[in-house]
Amino acid sequence: MLKTTADNPARFGTLSKGLICYAVLSEYVHHPLTFLVGTALTLPGFKKTVPEDVPREFVELFAFPAWIYLRLKQRLDPDKALALARAIILPLGTAAYGAEFGVVEAPRTWTNFMVFLDRSFQRGAIRWSKVEGEERTDTTRSYRCVSCMIHVFLSKVGIPELTESFCSLDNALYNSYMPNQMTFDRGGPANTIAKGNPFCQFNHAVQVTP
Repeated sequence: MLKTTADNPARFGTLSKGLICYAVLSEYVHHPLTFLVGTALTLPGFKKTVPEDVPREFVELFAFPAWIYLRLKQRLDPDKALALARAIILPLGTAAYGAEFGVVEAPRTWTNFMVFLDRSFQRGAIRWSKVEGEERTDTTRSYRCVSCMIHVFLSKVGIPELTESFCSLDNALYNSYMPNQMTFDRGGPANTIAKGNPFCQFNHAVQVTP
C-alpha cells in the first residue's frame, strides 16, 4: 500500500506544504486561502532577493516558511506573527523531517536512528551547516553545530528571530522518535546559536532495556 520506502522517502512539495499551512492558518486568520495564494504567487520574487551565496537548493527548502512569516509580519502584531509562524513550522517541519528519518517506513530503533542521522548529515538540510566535536558510544551521541545555515539564511533576509522556531523542530522530532526511551537535549537552555551561543549543542541518548 505504501508508495514510499526508507530509501525513497516522502517528498513534501508545494501542494503538500500548502495543505498543512492552510490547515493551521484556517484556525487563526480570516481568508487563509487568499493569503496562501498570495504567498505562492509572490514567492518567486522573494527567492530572487535572497543573496546568491545561499545555496539555491537550500533556498527552495526554506524560502516558503520564511516568506509566510514575512507576510504575516506585514499584517499582524510582531509577537502574534512569530507565534503563528511557529505554529505552522512545527507540523510542516515535523512532517518533512519525519520523512527524512523514515518514521513510517522503518522500525524506530536506536540503530536505525543513527543510520538516518548519518544520512541526514550527507543529504539533509544540515549538510549546509558545519558540525564538529562529535562523540559517540553505544547509547549516546553528541555533536556541535558551529555554523547553522538556517540561521545564516534567516539573518540575511532580516528575520533571525525565526531561527528558534526551527530549533524547536529538533526537540519535536528527536524526542518523539522513541518516546520515553530515546531523549534529546542541548545540555542547557541557551546552547544554540540563535540564543547567542557560539554553537548549537546536540545530545542524543537511549535507554537500553534490560
